[in-house]
Amino acid sequence: ESAKLTPGDRMRAMIYGGDPECMAFLKATESVGLNLDYAQRRGKLRIGCIGTAFEEFKRVGADLYKEALSLIVAAWHGDPESLRAETIQSVIRFIELYRDEYDPRRLVTRLHKTDPLTIYREGRAMGVNMAGYKKYLYQVFCIYNGSSKKNVLPMKF
Repeated sequence: ESAKLTPGDRMRAMIYGGDPECMAFLKATESVGLNLDYAQRRGKLRIGCIGTAFEEFKRVGADLYKEALSLIVAAWHGDPESLRAETIQSVIRFIELYRDEYDPRRLVTRLHKTDPLTIYREGRAMGVNMAGYKKYLYQVFCIYNGSSKKNVLPMKF
């Protein structure tokens, strides 16, 4: 009998084995200045939610994944709380939805003024009002729009 592999252990084994998709994921993550935290200890500039990040990487591709992570790093300078699964997933999905409409500088500025735990806390507080990732995506959407009347994006989710 043995324990089930954690996503970090599985990823480390796949990278060691030379899996092309896992290698591309590692390179994309490291290209924005982040490291994979296989032990999930959550340090500065370390992604502990490897399973979620890898699923998002496979879903959206390397370019959008790198764009989202670089904006997160620019906004919060690698704060461990900004590299939670909910934050990574919601920022990636925000960028995916509003690809040609949002202003990256505005997003970085607005996120920087917000505590990264706000996305997690406010999303959890929504309970069942929105399903799954949408409650966290809604937080990024609200942070981006703020109280602006000029730069408001429409809700698409």
